Amino acid sequence: MSNQYFENNPNLKSDIKILNHYYYNHLLKIKTDSGIFSKNSIDQATILLLKNINVTKNIKTILDVGCGCGVIGISLASDNPSALVDMVDVNLRAIDLTNENIMENNIKNASAFESDCYQKITKKYDMIVSNPPIRAGKEVVHKIFLEGFKYLEKGGKILLVINKKHGLESAKKSLIEKYGNCEILAKDGGFSVVMAIKE
Repeated sequence: MSNQYFENNPNLKSDIKILNHYYYNHLLKIKTDSGIFSKNSIDQATILLLKNINVTKNIKTILDVGCGCGVIGISLASDNPSALVDMVDVNLRAIDLTNENIMENNIKNASAFESDCYQKITKKYDMIVSNPPIRAGKEVVHKIFLEGFKYLEKGGKILLVINKKHGLESAKKSLIEKYGNCEILAKDGGFSVVMAIKE
């Protein structure tokens, strides 16, 4: 078995690290481990995405798809206590870490559970966010934003961060075909934050 962050390898040796992550006026302690995406630091794409997510008062439910150790979802939950944040990942070690990070940071409005994309999702959300697992391949990445349409409330938004080298143009094309719209919110270092709205 390989050691990709979107797979489960229970035999992978643990190597816990604690990262200090500042999100607005919140200092979050994020525990990471081997087999987790970007385990040594908060990656550039995640930081760019977080800087460009605007959680307005009408957004009450948020889903983080492919949450890893929970950086995105926990950040949003910490700054938006009236919103409920669900986080999913196919990687069981990631889900265990995310739940530990939720507890360690005293987050009361978030939960994490194992799901292969939307496999175990049973409700709709006002917002879906994702730093998709590019190494899992184009099919998985496109599945996150195309199937996300079904799990968004009317007027709901999906926000993703994608590298120009890793299929940004095809992602924009697919989003326009599915949602009828697509907006680039920010660009930095080859990454773009992309938003589509279910109208």
